[in-house]
Amino acid sequence: KQFLVVKKSGEVHARLLTVREAARLMGAPDTFILPGTYNDGYKAMGDAVALPVARFIGERFLIKIAEAVYND
Repeated sequence: KQFLVVKKSGEVHARLLTVREAARLMGAPDTFILPGTYNDGYKAMGDAVALPVARFIGERFLIKIAEAVYND
């Protein structure tokens, strides 16, 4: 489980991240449809690859490797 800790007015409060907050941290847009239950949503986000990381790898490495293979 992922917690968010906030200090407000001198008091410290902790709460679980919502599934939507977890999805946002993974780079999913707010329009992304999440699984129905809380546990299923957390499991989906835990099994996911962060979209910005996947995009970076694809743009920087995979496309260049594919171009090199097909141009030979």
